[in-house]
Amino acid sequence: MRLKSIRLIGFKTFADKTEIDVEGDVIAVVGPNGCGKSNLVDAILWALGEGNPKHLRAEIGQDVIFNGSNKRKPLGFAEVMLLFDNEDGALPVPTSEVSVTRRIDRSGNSQYQINRRTCRLKDVAELMADSGLGRSGYAIVGQKDIDQALAASPDDRRNWLDEAAGVQRYRARKLDALRRLSSAEAHLQRVEDILSEVGRQREPLREQAKDALQYREVQRSLRAVEVAQLAHELDAASLEIDRRQANLRAAQDLAASEAKEVAALEAQAAKVSERISELESAMEGLRERQSEVLTEYERAESAIKLGEQRLESLDQLETTLFQDTDAVDQRIRESAQELSVAEAELAAAKAELERVRVECAGAGQEARKLAERLKAIEAKLQFARDEHARALKQQIEQEHRRERLDEASRELRGIEESLPELEKELEKATKDRDAAQNKLAAERKGLSELQSSLKSIAASWQQSTEKESKLLSRQAELEGTRRGIEATLATHEGLHEGPRAVLEAQSKGKLPGSFDSVGESLIARPEHALAIERALSSSVHDLIVPSEAEAKAAIEYLKRNRAGRATFLPITLMRPRPTSREMEQLLRRPGVLGLASELVQCRPEHLPAIETLLGDVIVVDNLDTALTLAKTTGWRRIVSLDGEVVHRKGSVTGGIQARQGAGIVQRRADLAQAELEISRIAEDAAQVASEKRKLSDELTSLRNSASKAEAKLMALAERAKEAEEWRHNLEQEFQATQKSAARLEAEILRLEKSTAQTAELPQVDALQSERDALLRQFSERSADADVAERRISDAEQAVVSLEERVKQADHRLKRAQEAQTHSQSKLSKVGPEREQTRKEIKESHSRRDSLSRLREDVSAKLQHAQESRQSSIAQSLDLQAKAKQARWAAQEAAERAHAEELSKAKAEGRRAAAHQRLLEEYGIDEVEARRVAAETEVPPNAAALVARLRRELKAMGEVNLGAIEAFDRLEERFQELTAQSEDILTGIAEVESTIRELDLQTRERFRTTFEKVQSAFSGLFERLFPGGNGELRLTDPENLLETGIEIDVTLPGKKRQKLDLLSGGERSLCATTFLFSLLKVKPSPLVILDEVDAPLDGRNVERFTDLLREFADPCQFIVITHNATTIESAPVWLGVTMTEPGVSVVLPARLPEGLDDVGRRPADLPKAIVSVEAYAPTRSNG
Repeated sequence: MRLKSIRLIGFKTFADKTEIDVEGDVIAVVGPNGCGKSNLVDAILWALGEGNPKHLRAEIGQDVIFNGSNKRKPLGFAEVMLLFDNEDGALPVPTSEVSVTRRIDRSGNSQYQINRRTCRLKDVAELMADSGLGRSGYAIVGQKDIDQALAASPDDRRNWLDEAAGVQRYRARKLDALRRLSSAEAHLQRVEDILSEVGRQREPLREQAKDALQYREVQRSLRAVEVAQLAHELDAASLEIDRRQANLRAAQDLAASEAKEVAALEAQAAKVSERISELESAMEGLRERQSEVLTEYERAESAIKLGEQRLESLDQLETTLFQDTDAVDQRIRESAQELSVAEAELAAAKAELERVRVECAGAGQEARKLAERLKAIEAKLQFARDEHARALKQQIEQEHRRERLDEASRELRGIEESLPELEKELEKATKDRDAAQNKLAAERKGLSELQSSLKSIAASWQQSTEKESKLLSRQAELEGTRRGIEATLATHEGLHEGPRAVLEAQSKGKLPGSFDSVGESLIARPEHALAIERALSSSVHDLIVPSEAEAKAAIEYLKRNRAGRATFLPITLMRPRPTSREMEQLLRRPGVLGLASELVQCRPEHLPAIETLLGDVIVVDNLDTALTLAKTTGWRRIVSLDGEVVHRKGSVTGGIQARQGAGIVQRRADLAQAELEISRIAEDAAQVASEKRKLSDELTSLRNSASKAEAKLMALAERAKEAEEWRHNLEQEFQATQKSAARLEAEILRLEKSTAQTAELPQVDALQSERDALLRQFSERSADADVAERRISDAEQAVVSLEERVKQADHRLKRAQEAQTHSQSKLSKVGPEREQTRKEIKESHSRRDSLSRLREDVSAKLQHAQESRQSSIAQSLDLQAKAKQARWAAQEAAERAHAEELSKAKAEGRRAAAHQRLLEEYGIDEVEARRVAAETEVPPNAAALVARLRRELKAMGEVNLGAIEAFDRLEERFQELTAQSEDILTGIAEVESTIRELDLQTRERFRTTFEKVQSAFSGLFERLFPGGNGELRLTDPENLLETGIEIDVTLPGKKRQKLDLLSGGERSLCATTFLFSLLKVKPSPLVILDEVDAPLDGRNVERFTDLLREFADPCQFIVITHNATTIESAPVWLGVTMTEPGVSVVLPARLPEGLDDVGRRPADLPKAIVSVEAYAPTRSNG
């Protein structure tokens, strides 16, 4: 791995686009001070993920952007790209070159890219992990860092060794595991506490449920009788109400005419609200469409990736088929050669057969002529001659059979010798087929598991999408609630006429000063809001002012404009009472929640007024506590959470009051609660979105794996099929060979039997001796004829054998040719399938581009809808304000109608009482009550029956009717918590096991690396300080996970001394020794040294340069230096200068005239360095 080039745009003083080719193992960066050499180091450090601006000599992240000069304007962004050579595969990216890019703009937006693809900072950190180039690594050493290696604490010094040991990732995993363990233990504690509480509640609740069943039965009987009585009372009261209704209708008509104007304005406001709802629905649809387009866009991206992977699979399949084709071609050549040899031998055998037949034809003809002469001469001896000739012929045939028997035996032995080889080939082919089939089955199983995982991840992704949609919907609903409350508070709805007139005059600039209503100035928790509002009573409408001057001016304004009355609370006149010891004791009593002034929040300047109003009000949990407290202590004012108030003189206020809406304090509490819930939902939505992105990445990865598995499965299926075909062919050949062997064995048996029978023919020696002279000649001729016949038979047998060989060779050739045709057929399909895949990739690219444009169009429409919605909201607020003014006028008309309604109210008294009893005691309406009355027979002594049933209920005492359902829910909850506790315990055990394993691996890697670095440090120290001694020491050898590292040195001729007492050069050389000992154990592919040789003298600089040359093989060094000796040792120089103030350029430094690689002299090198300023930029867009 080597750094090939650096590209900078707008980074610090590099205003122009600058590309630097980094060639060589040691590169010296030279140039005058302040020309931007160290900015190159900052650029590399920044591109690799450095996030602390101070490490880059900056205050904030945007300071790295070119800030302009006398002649140039500031740039809007900075970008640095590092290009690495990855031929050795050191980086986990399957490309020969890897680029890392970072970009930042003026707004602070930062972006990372790997190979032109956007990524996260975490991805860059993982890419450079264990290379020494990480943000905590030792490969980039600045001007001050070299001394920090000695000045650092032992724990900080350990970080460099951890980077060399590669244990940083283990530490990160352990921290994550510890967080998960802590969370699980806390969750387990909560579950066990809840489980204990639930278990304690089970048995008492079981008994309560039993009593509740009995109570419910008695109550049902009582209910039926009382409901029937109430239904009769309702009927009687309804007749009276009908008579009163006619009188009321005239008064209502008058009130209705006054309300028309209110209705008209409210109708307009409703239309605008409807428009707002329509716009919000449209926006919701556009958001859903935007999400759908994004999903389709991601699917198109996934299709492109799958298509590219399919192309790779086709290339692999094509390579495999080409390899198989080469093997088949070899088999065809071998089979063709075997066939050619067999055919040549067959042609030769047939020619030999024809030649033998021609030769034997003459011998047979001569024998027949001699036989004719003997027949004429020896007519008398015909019988003897025939018998003798037959015997002689049998002997000749017997000899021929023996020869054929020998030949068949040889052929049979040859076949028997070839059978084991065929059996081995058949066995090998069978094993290959079984192995291919087993591998195919394993891949199918793996593919099935991948597909199952794919379905599971897809389901999780869908669930996350639904959850995200619900959260966004809930967020939109809360936003609407918040806006409604804010609009109501903005118009001061609910305040009395006087305070509202003062606040409106202040907003219009008619009244100077600061005015704030008490109700709108404080914030209470929702559960305390009702109690605070009841405690304030009418004071909720009071106005808080800085001084009495503002109060006086406001009162004059109200009088002058006849705008009503208002109460003012000047801060300068407020005298809240201090908390007494008696009050402190009261606040510690059971049921007391605290002082009302301590249960609310307000601005500090309003605190005196709030404490004056609420400083003597105690808030308790219920009315019983309030009454008890009033009796025992006689406290001034006490209010319960339900709004009951015990006043200072003993009066008690409570009950239910009909209201049009929430009070001012309640609205402020609801607003605070809505804002809190909106913030929480935003966090949940962000978390769900993050989970969704992770699931999307997993989904894409699984799809890629499934695609690769399918391609591999296809290739394995082809191989399994070919292995089966080859085994089948070998099996057929083996069976054919066995049949040939069986045929030869049968023929051998037949020849042996024939030979045995021929041996038993009778002898004719006596007849031969009698006619010896004549038959000698005939015997000679007959022998020649028999020899010729035997030769013909042998040639014919050879032709038959060779024809069988030709047939088998031709059969093998055809099988190989069929395999070749099959492979070529599959090869011919690869091309069209590749083209089809490319076509699909092209279509996916087109669809992705179309979806990108559609996404932009949807975003524009959504923006337009948002602007329309804001306009409609403003219109709605205006209409609401107008409707409010009109409603006040309508209210005056309604009050006149209310006077007419009083008469009807008296008539409804009895009916309302009966109706209220039905609702409060039995929870039914009039219709249901009449139905019950019709089904219930009310006895004459109904009152006595009701009294008896009530006595039974009273005897049962207090009964919890909800105990039945509560017990069922509690039991279900108990089982769920038990299972949850077991699951958490299992998870804790797994996490603890992971932590132990990580600690073990960290200790082992750290111990091994420390020993190697210790050895390397001692050796390098003796080399750089001849006669000296240096070693690394662990501060706590027993605790390898946390131990620090100390450096002990003894300089030549001196005693061991502290590092702080060393000179600057000695400290620099010691730190250099430590750095190169780390590089020796864990070489970093790139090492950047910024003027680390500055404190060194001439001899030590030479030692330093010797180390650079020695380590240049595993490492690539970029050295920023002013030292001539260091520059001389570098084969490659880069000059940095400024052709104009504030703008750096990079150019290759030229050697002085007359110098070459051999004749370099340190005295001449400064001239070359200074000459950098004279060169024009070689690579710049300016």
